[in-house]
Amino acid sequence: MPVLFKLFQDNRANSATKGKFYARALVTGVKDLNALSKEIAHSTTVTEADCLAVLKELSNVMVSKLQDGYRIDLPDIGSFKIGLRTKPADTATEFNIAKNVSGYRLNFVPAFSIQGSGKGSKRIYRAFEGIQIGQSPFNNVSKTPATEPSENAGA
Repeated sequence: MPVLFKLFQDNRANSATKGKFYARALVTGVKDLNALSKEIAHSTTVTEADCLAVLKELSNVMVSKLQDGYRIDLPDIGSFKIGLRTKPADTATEFNIAKNVSGYRLNFVPAFSIQGSGKGSKRIYRAFEGIQIGQSPFNNVSKTPATEPSENAGA
């Protein structure tokens, strides 16, 4: 099944690309641990219950190790690590965790291989190998330029 997209029009008042159309990938569903364990069980000799137990424990261990400052590398998927959102301090001695750390984020770098060498090399992301895309049959944006902003543009 292809990754579906929907067109949207940039209607931001001060945008250099106002009126131009872009595609956004659509999420066509959600797969939780139960659904993933069923799919894994159907393609392996491991039971669904065993798959679910391993996936649940993987999530527990990942959270624990991320909070311990480790980077988690999952071959053919990518790596995860904790990042910080901070506000600047004028000097190193003025930096205060309570005052300058404003939040956290989870950094993800997808698995990739390098194609080519030197200046012409590029990253080939594992998740994009063989990907296909298609336009959603439920696209509600006209393909002709609008003179007035559409009420459902950008939806």
